[in-house]
This record gives sequence, C-alpha cells and structure tokens, in this order.
Amino acid sequence: HLLDEIVDFLEDNGKEVVIGSSRSTRKGQVLGCNFTSVKNLGADVYLFIGSGNFHPLGIYLFTKAPVLAIDPYSGDIREMSSYADRILRIRFARIVKAKEVTKWGIIVSSKEGQYRMKMAKEIKKLLEDEGMEAFILLMDHVNPDVLLPYMELEGFVVTACPRIAIDDSQMYKKPVITPKELEIVLNKREWEKYQLDEILFEDRYYQ
Repeated sequence: HLLDEIVDFLEDNGKEVVIGSSRSTRKGQVLGCNFTSVKNLGADVYLFIGSGNFHPLGIYLFTKAPVLAIDPYSGDIREMSSYADRILRIRFARIVKAKEVTKWGIIVSSKEGQYRMKMAKEIKKLLEDEGMEAFILLMDHVNPDVLLPYMELEGFVVTACPRIAIDDSQMYKKPVITPKELEIVLNKREWEKYQLDEILFEDRYYQ
C-alpha cells in the first residue's frame, strides 16, 4: 500500500509520522467533504497523496499548517499556501458581494450523502428572520446552467458539497456560497475563522 511505503520511508529518514482516522474513513483518508481525520493531529507539515486541489486545500484551511500535495499519477508536488491564499481572496470577494443579497435560493442536493434538507430549512428561517426572502431549491446535479431559470434570485447557499461553490466559483453569475460563508455574511462568524463546510454522516443535518 502506498501509504505504508511512504510512512516507512519517512520514518527511516528520522521523521515522526502521525496518521489520522475517523469513524467514516479509513486510516489517513480524507473522503468527500469530511476532514475529520486531519483535525487535532498537531503535525508540523501535512502530506496529501492524490489528485486535485480541493482536499489539500481543505487540509490547509482546517490545520493552518503547511500542506504538500503529491500527485501519484503525474508526479507533481505542490505546496498549497499560495493556492489557498488565492482561493481565500476569491471567497472573500464572493462573501462581500453576498452581503448585498436580499433574495436567496437555498440549494439542496438529492444525491445520496449530500441531502441536508434540515439545514436548508434552518437557513431559510434564519434568512427570513433577517428580513430577507429565501426559497429552497431541490436538484440533483448543480451547475450554472441548472440555475439559469432562477436568475431572479440574487444569490445562492449550497448545502451540498462545498466544491460546487469553491471549484466552479468563476462560472456563476450570482454569488454562490456555503453555509459557513453565510455565517460570515450575516456577521455570525468572523472572516478570520473561515472554515470549509463539511458533510459528516454523524451530524444532525445529515437527514
């Protein structure tokens, strides 16, 4: 197994290695929108083995520590801080724009593992209590074309996978943000405490 080989290599070269785990993932695995396995490890540097930027970005944001991402397919090695800073600047701009929104769409995915209707209903009530309009939109696949019939809405909160808001951010004509980002919009969370949204099977919203 590649993970075991890397652990052996690092330990043979005098490095202390810690590997996280959680109830819903294998040892050392970051799966989907769940970063439980990397929390509270206290490592000086995190090593991500896999393709793509979303998971190493999440590790960086949750741990605030250097992250090296190694793509076993291409052989590329990336240090994530510059990429994370660029993404955070984009997210900050989206949040600033979202502060102007008064008419919201709340997106619920019908996909297994991403359906969080309870969260959507709580967000709807929260926005209405703030004097805004809010409408729940249930859909399967979320992309800019799917949202075209709802352009009378000024912004969207995605309760499904946060990659929808983050990876495809530049493709949307209206602000598309996560529930955690909405907390910043409504001044219920400070920007300095920015966090990725997670979908955890054990939390109260996964129903």
